[in-house]
Amino acid sequence: MILDLSQIRAVTCGAELVEQRPEGIWFQRMTHQQLEVYRESNPAFYNKALTTAGVSLSFMTDSAAMELDISIVKVMGRSHGAVEVFCDGQPMGNINNYSHMELPRDYAELSYPDIRRQVKYDLGTGQKHVQIYFPRLTGVYLHSLSLADGASLAPVKPAKKLLVFGDSITQGFDTLHPTVHHIHALCRALDAQEYNKGIGGERHAPLLVQCRESFTPDYIFVGYGTNDWRRSDPEILERNCRELYRILAREYPNVPVITLTPVWRADLNAYGDAIKFESFHDIEACILRHTAQYPNVTVIRGFDLIPHDIKHYADYGLHPNDSGFSHYSKNLLSALKEKGIL
Repeated sequence: MILDLSQIRAVTCGAELVEQRPEGIWFQRMTHQQLEVYRESNPAFYNKALTTAGVSLSFMTDSAAMELDISIVKVMGRSHGAVEVFCDGQPMGNINNYSHMELPRDYAELSYPDIRRQVKYDLGTGQKHVQIYFPRLTGVYLHSLSLADGASLAPVKPAKKLLVFGDSITQGFDTLHPTVHHIHALCRALDAQEYNKGIGGERHAPLLVQCRESFTPDYIFVGYGTNDWRRSDPEILERNCRELYRILAREYPNVPVITLTPVWRADLNAYGDAIKFESFHDIEACILRHTAQYPNVTVIRGFDLIPHDIKHYADYGLHPNDSGFSHYSKNLLSALKEKGIL
């Protein structure tokens, strides 16, 4: 039994659009309005918006087997990606475009091929929960998803929804496995479906945040700042940060907001006079100023959530690798428990 488009839509989490294209079924995490924010103004950001960060399939079935025919395709500069498959919470393996290589320490910016794989999975007897997580830095085409003829199929989706805004780390640079990401860990803890709007290179982005979702989220996550420090100045940051939280308060009043201040980066002292701020910590101070008036906003200090050691970073000090994200996830959840959020 090959699932049709309506069945795939029913079991998809975290996508704004699921559509049939000649190449296969395409999954879009941004709304059309959000894509238009970048289409003309920033083509590089537009391409990053085409990735499947946060998108997954989740369903119950009594099928004893499953066959997945899927492609991982490059849509932006980063091109490594993996599709992870779980059955009843246990990993069944992953489909990726890098396991044929011996990855160097700075694997992030290497070129990885588009691939198509057709893989069969033995799911065993009885009802089971199948989850398929898509890459955070590439796109995918689903050519087919097959179960045994006559098998049952029931969508399984988290009870809540987490709306996510942020930069490259929030999008998923440079995790090799989508499920080690800190937003994935947060969603599991909150029992929330991930709607990820993170864009690599983005600063505080009120124009994106003002694009109203079709749903009211149960939680909102905001993770900007490191690009503001590198590419902005105090006046622009003050304006954009103030406006971003004003819009969130207007569009999503009383929705709990979790804000992460920037994580440590190894090049804090590398740019000299090119940086317009006195300190990297000026970014955190600005965020604290503009969130203080909103009682629904909880600010978590990101600076110490990942050890200050480049071995936890994929590109020698900016974007976490899987080890870095593991620390990020664990320490973020601990910080939220201390704040009474979890």
